[in-house]
Amino acid sequence: MKYIVTSTFITLLLALGAACSQVPAPTETASDGIQVHGHWTVTVTNPDGSVDAVHDFDNALRTQGAFTLVDLIAGETWW
Repeated sequence: MKYIVTSTFITLLLALGAACSQVPAPTETASDGIQVHGHWTVTVTNPDGSVDAVHDFDNALRTQGAFTLVDLIAGETWW
């Protein structure tokens, strides 16, 4: 009985090892993370699905905005 349990356990381990070795490696993605700069198109829709407004704009962090962001993160601004 002891040999049956041992051989069953070894067979299960071998089967699990074989199954894990056949899993493909994860592929590299082309994403560099979330980007919030660039050209944006925001479409506002009504509840019935019709388009209410379309806004096209370029989003970029300019010089003054960069300084303000640093001040906010550092807690050096009063607002």
